[in-house]
Amino acid sequence: MGEAAARKSATAQLIAKFPTCAFCCGLRPSSTREHIPPTALFDNGQRPRDIVIPACDDCNRGSSTADLVIALMSRWSINPTGHEDLDHTHLSRRLSKQAPEIITELTRFDGGVQQKKARRHLESQGVTVPPGFKAVSIGPKTIPYINQFCYKLSAGLYFHHINEILKTPGQIWIRWQTKEDLSASGPMHEFISILPEYNSLSQGKWKTNEIFEYKLYAEKEKLIVAFAARLRSALYIYGIATGLPLSRDTSKRWVDAIDLNSIPTTERFSRRF
Repeated sequence: MGEAAARKSATAQLIAKFPTCAFCCGLRPSSTREHIPPTALFDNGQRPRDIVIPACDDCNRGSSTADLVIALMSRWSINPTGHEDLDHTHLSRRLSKQAPEIITELTRFDGGVQQKKARRHLESQGVTVPPGFKAVSIGPKTIPYINQFCYKLSAGLYFHHINEILKTPGQIWIRWQTKEDLSASGPMHEFISILPEYNSLSQGKWKTNEIFEYKLYAEKEKLIVAFAARLRSALYIYGIATGLPLSRDTSKRWVDAIDLNSIPTTERFSRRF
């Protein structure tokens, strides 16, 4: 069997076992499989055949901009590799065609005066700013897509480790940190330290821990997954997903399981978590 036929067969088997989408609370039928994290995160778009999730066409297409935003952000490093530079150029072109308003927002500080102001602001927050650093503007047009990706990663890892679709009354808690946040305050060490299991994508001897790795706590009986993921050296994402309802006081800090496609236009997700 050829590779394309094998992928088609694997997709058909996944859909047969899970006929509804794992990203919209099972509201729509699954028709494809989604890679978590997306292929765009990896050099040349090549990744191991690991963590594939049943998805509907709406969630697949509706989260493609979020995938591009995160793939681009993950390559914002002080010393990018040749692969990262080349991929960044290609991803920027794709995003400028698909969501030009985001590129406009990200490059709002392109002028010399704005760059100096942004640099001074970062330094005042305790962020180390190396020579040649170029600031970008992560604002209200970009943030909903970052939150959408964080939700997608949480729902995807929940499905992968619990083997069930996250549905109502399930809830999710998410946080994210850029490399500037990490420079100023460091990662959430207390949260990371309580997660016992280490994971990365792998296929035989091929491992992707330099690009994507995560620590995890998962308990199927209690329908809960907690994780801390690192995407290259530029982004940390933290999440907890539970299939059980929480108390009213606790749930104020959480968001309900929701249709992934609705997140960019949902008020709760318009602000940074």
